[in-house]
Amino acid sequence: IIRKNKESILSDTSSSDGFKGDPSPLVSGKVSDSIIVATIIKDSVMDSSKASPFSVGLFGGLSSVQKLLTSQGENLGSHIAKRKAEEQPILTFSAGMELNYQPNKWLVTTGIYYNEYGEKINYSPNVYEQERISSSGFWTIATFTYGSSDSLGNPIVLTLRDSNYNEVLTTDTITITDKRITEQNGNTKLAYIEIPVLVGYECPLKNMSILTRTGVSVGYLLNSKGHYVSQDNAQLQNISAKEGLVRSFTINYLLKVGVHCPMGKMATVFAEPSFKINLQSILEKSNNVSQRYYVYGINLGIKYRF
Repeated sequence: IIRKNKESILSDTSSSDGFKGDPSPLVSGKVSDSIIVATIIKDSVMDSSKASPFSVGLFGGLSSVQKLLTSQGENLGSHIAKRKAEEQPILTFSAGMELNYQPNKWLVTTGIYYNEYGEKINYSPNVYEQERISSSGFWTIATFTYGSSDSLGNPIVLTLRDSNYNEVLTTDTITITDKRITEQNGNTKLAYIEIPVLVGYECPLKNMSILTRTGVSVGYLLNSKGHYVSQDNAQLQNISAKEGLVRSFTINYLLKVGVHCPMGKMATVFAEPSFKINLQSILEKSNNVSQRYYVYGINLGIKYRF
């Protein structure tokens, strides 16, 4: 286009009698062609620099895991009280990859997360009292003397002895300490892969932006290990997946508020506090105990727009 425009300018600067160098060019045609060329070039530069609405992010961080324990069973009060008193929160690792679609200030996020739940188990031994009955005794001998006669009628004196065993029962109370439930004290672990669906809004500031997102995630249990005390508080239950105590799927609510700082035209680094809570118990319904985790976390990551 530029080459043709130059040729047009040269041809237009020729005089009507065939001689070149006429100082009176045809101005109207050259000005309009130049404006068209500049507009086309400007539009193509703007189109090539327009950012894509898609971005991918990677993050990792730490989470504080706590839980809510409840039960509708009237006879499970002591079980719930023991677990609340002897199971403590722990810190776990989280990581994930996100795919974002952001045509404007609103965005939609999905991806894949790795999260861990659990608690620190510090069960105390069961202590109870038991009555013990012991038996002891002694023999007593009684002597009896009475008069009689022999076969000829002569008087005689007979002496008889009788023995008797006297049994004595003694009852006392002893204290028994059962340490079986302390053998597996330590940390439990439940690892999940989660698929989130989040909706968010980005609020731009001077050199950064605040991004708020909320939504739900569906989690699939990868593995679990550890033990919980049984409902009679006398023994332990294995929480491995094959035992059927823990659900394979969970549904969670998520809230994230992040500070995003651009690093060039395409990359952004961010720090993002988050909150998550199970919307259903992670234990099977037949267990009669509701156990829902809630998690406070902080993640650091990078987002790349492509």
